[in-house]
Amino acid sequence: KVFNISGEYKKYFIVILITSVFQMLIGIFLPLYTAKQIVLFSETIYQELLLTSIMVLIISIFNEINSFIMAVACRRFRMGTIKNLQIKLGTEILKIREKDIQQNGTGTFIERINTDTDNMADMFTLGVGYISKTLMNIGIFIAVFIINKYVFLFYLITSCFLTSLYLLRTNNMGKLDIILRKQKDKVSTLIGELVRGEKDLKMLSAKNTFLSFLFQEIIDKNKKDYDKRFVDILYLLIIRILSDLFIFLLVILLIYLIKNKILSISLAVALFTYKTNIMTNFMDNISLLFDELKNLKVSNRVNR
Repeated sequence: KVFNISGEYKKYFIVILITSVFQMLIGIFLPLYTAKQIVLFSETIYQELLLTSIMVLIISIFNEINSFIMAVACRRFRMGTIKNLQIKLGTEILKIREKDIQQNGTGTFIERINTDTDNMADMFTLGVGYISKTLMNIGIFIAVFIINKYVFLFYLITSCFLTSLYLLRTNNMGKLDIILRKQKDKVSTLIGELVRGEKDLKMLSAKNTFLSFLFQEIIDKNKKDYDKRFVDILYLLIIRILSDLFIFLLVILLIYLIKNKILSISLAVALFTYKTNIMTNFMDNISLLFDELKNLKVSNRVNR
């Protein structure tokens, strides 16, 4: 539904898809050439090293241009989609009965127009960006598989384990986020009523009572926000400690492969440098992608 609403801006989404495919190809070839660079450095084959470095330069420049085109297309698509969503939603709200507005609270509709439309559009910009980065990480996986299957298997197991923890974090964060959103709706509704009914509250001498109730709701909102953030940092602490442990195990594996002449020192160095892209960036991108998918669920609120 969100994609259909984008209207004349769909062409930018096609550009995003094409550039995402290029990202994956870059993810395969760039690590292979950089690994070859390290090998040629250690073997002092300077002429071939120069040619390989030129290839790395060309691929890197193409990567930057491709990223720039993707970023511009994402911005254009997001801008147009938010505009169309907010216009359509504003038109639909005018059709809602006064009783339904009073029943749900004005804050709910304010949040739908301002926040929910942003979250829905983000899935098709930030979300696609995370998909393209994930594709690039998969490209690096393929490059590692070509270089050494043992290190590939290690990276695959550790990445799957860490990513599963990230997804567990995302699931728990999503549940807490639903609770937080409802509380934000309450606060927005109360603030709207305060602004519109200030004179009536003063005349009825109910100002202090209303403010006391509002402040309590704000305190509850902040507490729910704190609970959500605490769960987030707790999961991140566990994941980062495990990541450090896996890096230590990776060093042991590389030492074993070198001592048994299964892997050269130069290639071991190259494979070690991929650890951040594979073990950290991969799970980050997967987790952030699922965060955006979770935010897209607010479309259920907008479409009701």
